[in-house]
Amino acid sequence: MKNILLILYTLLIISSCVKDDSVNAPCETDINTPTENEIDQFSTGKTLSQGSLLNECVSIENITSILTDFTILDKGLQEEGTAKGIKINEEWEASTFLYHFDSSFSILNFTYWVDSSIPISYFSGEFISISSIPINNPVGCYYLTPNESTMDSIRCIYQILEDDITLLEYKLDESKENKLEILEYDNATGILKAKMKASFITDEAAAPDFPEEVRFFNVDIETY
Repeated sequence: MKNILLILYTLLIISSCVKDDSVNAPCETDINTPTENEIDQFSTGKTLSQGSLLNECVSIENITSILTDFTILDKGLQEEGTAKGIKINEEWEASTFLYHFDSSFSILNFTYWVDSSIPISYFSGEFISISSIPINNPVGCYYLTPNESTMDSIRCIYQILEDDITLLEYKLDESKENKLEILEYDNATGILKAKMKASFITDEAAAPDFPEEVRFFNVDIETY
């Protein structure tokens, strides 16, 4: 079956490469011969939102913002996992936790306020929740949504906390590209590798430390 798909794929490329008889230069294409893994994805009929030959899910972005004077909170102890990437235009890290349910799981990312005058000095600051991810074979690409999770979209919220008090609510900026890509997941061990990009906005009154628009990108998430 894989050989037949490979032949069909190659014939499609050749047939689309039409040239004028008066032109002697060979026809060129930037489409590479698919790998065996790509043929597997093609033959199983995966949608674009779950990864395919035609779409890269979470790609590397360049820094464009010149915003200053916003707060980068502490990453915490990172005892169960890490999130590392860029917030607006600064390096950003968080502590990551997985929370499991019967048929789904959530990725929780926290940063912290630090009070050096108290022995246990970490207090919840930022909170990014990515919830209701299907627990069975979740590897793939998902859109992030402010609404309830569906087959190809996952609910995501972002808040600024002071311990257990919510100081500021952001909402997902749906005019931007917001995605989660799960690369690996093992339900037995709780090991996860994923990538994320997401933009948030708020119309609430906010201190200069927390701007109205925030983008997280080039974020690598890993639990262990």
